[in-house]
Parts: sequence; structure tokens; C-alpha cells
Amino acid sequence: MRNRPFAAAVAALALAAPATASARPMDFPEDRSFVVNAAHSNLAEIATGRLALRESDDTAVRAFARRMITDHTAAQAKLRAVARAWDTRLPSRPSPTQRRDAARLAALEGEAFDRAYLRRQIVAHRQTLGICLLEIDAGRVANVRAYAAETAPVVRTHLTLAKATR
Repeated sequence: MRNRPFAAAVAALALAAPATASARPMDFPEDRSFVVNAAHSNLAEIATGRLALRESDDTAVRAFARRMITDHTAAQAKLRAVARAWDTRLPSRPSPTQRRDAARLAALEGEAFDRAYLRRQIVAHRQTLGICLLEIDAGRVANVRAYAAETAPVVRTHLTLAKATR
């Protein structure tokens, strides 16, 4: 009987402790959602960056697009390692909403394209930064939280660059 408070305290600590990398995705749906959304975002940034390289004549927009392709390709590779360690599958293309947004963007030309591309970059990076910060604060899977912590400063830099480019 005297061990009950101790056992309860140990159980409470175990529940409050972050999960290890060996945790199963279905046990932590919020962390799994973060991983899937991060993959969708990386893939969308790579795709729209390539689109910007094809469509934009503005050297600053093209430089920004190249940076998006490089940084998000690296982020996706790191995310693949996290997903592999966590035994979860990543999507292979942007979400349906992101694909629709890219199709609308592809229909534009010239300055209209550049403005829409950069505006979308600002919105997307604000959203992604918020999601990263939430994962850092509330994530339960250690290597997923670590990915968010490593990614957040890069996202913040992208947001600053997108604002400065327009």
C-alpha cells in the first residue's frame, strides 16, 4: 500500500515523458500529422520552386526559388530519415490543395506570377512556422520534435526572404 503513491508518480512521469523514436505512428496522431504535413510542404515548395524557375524572369524571384528547391530538398531528406526511423510512410507528392494552388499559379504570367508566388510563399511559411513551433512545444516523439526544432529557423529565414523579395 505504501508504494501506491510512488507507482502513481512513476506512471504519471511515463505518460508525460516524450516518446522515443521507436514509438509507433498510430500512437501519436499529432506527431504523425506533423510529419505528413511537413512532407507535403517540402514537396509543394520544391514543385512551385521549379515552376518559378520556368515562369519567372525576375532574378530575385528565381534566386529565391532556387533556395526553396535546395533547402526543401535537404529538409525532405532529413524528414525521410525521421520517418524511416519511426516506421511511417511519407507522401510522394503535394496535397490536393497544394496541387490546385500550383495549377492556379501556373496559369499566371509575368509580374502577376511573381506576386502570387511570393504571396503564397509568405502565407505557407507563416503556417509552417506555426506548425513547427507547435510541434516543438507539444510533440511527443523525440526525433520528430528535433526535426521541427532544426527546421523552424530555416522556415523563419525563408519567410524573411520571401518578404524581402517582393
